[in-house]
Amino acid sequence: MPQRIPVKASGGGNDLMARKKRRWNKALAMVKNPTRSPGSKAIEITRAAKIEGCSATYISQTTCSPRCAFLNNGCYGESGPVSWNRPDKAREIDPKEVADQEVRQIKQLSGMRPLRLHVIGDAADEDHARKLAEAAEIFSSKADMPVFTFTHNWREIPKEAWGDISVLASCETTKDGLLAEKLGYAVAIVRPDKPGRPNLDKETRELPCVHETRGRSCLQCGLCMDAEHLFSQRIWIRFTAHGARKNVAANQLRRIQ
Repeated sequence: MPQRIPVKASGGGNDLMARKKRRWNKALAMVKNPTRSPGSKAIEITRAAKIEGCSATYISQTTCSPRCAFLNNGCYGESGPVSWNRPDKAREIDPKEVADQEVRQIKQLSGMRPLRLHVIGDAADEDHARKLAEAAEIFSSKADMPVFTFTHNWREIPKEAWGDISVLASCETTKDGLLAEKLGYAVAIVRPDKPGRPNLDKETRELPCVHETRGRSCLQCGLCMDAEHLFSQRIWIRFTAHGARKNVAANQLRRIQ
């Protein structure tokens, strides 16, 4: 476990280093004491394998799109280790209240590492996305770290509402992926079977998530932190159904794909 760094009173050119040390110490404290509220949870340094070393938020599923094929049907956030961080399991908190809670927590993070929004949950609407864009700007201004996420609400939320957040449209069919592209989104698609090799056919260019193929973390890869590059190259990030109920999710995908 990283150790706290002593912070001494300083002046002149040492002020910047002192501020960095204070942020680091705050980050270490939040590993054990994440920021919590009834509908949202922010973790300064997550230990989840794929996003290990990133900051992350988990929010109520009242923000999730009813279009999501996995809602109550194999969602990785509803069972297994990921679900341990799921706030508002009864799904009772108003999405607008959840949005306000999440934004407050993002502003409290140190900004010293990339931020993955919504490991569970989504931006409920355009207003939520715009609030996140403002919070992400504050977050990234601290140490120039990216903010990235995925959304099933890409039909309802204009791409420009996300500001500088790297956001990929979560899709379950090729038809939806092509529509999301027309709306300006980079695409993440979930397939029922093993990731295999990249699929670079004429209709789609699917690159399997390297965590699934090579065990590399988001920090080591970084592709989803640059949605604009993915969009410009027409590269879709391909995932397989995952989580404790991945077989349920995979069967759902086979029915709709």
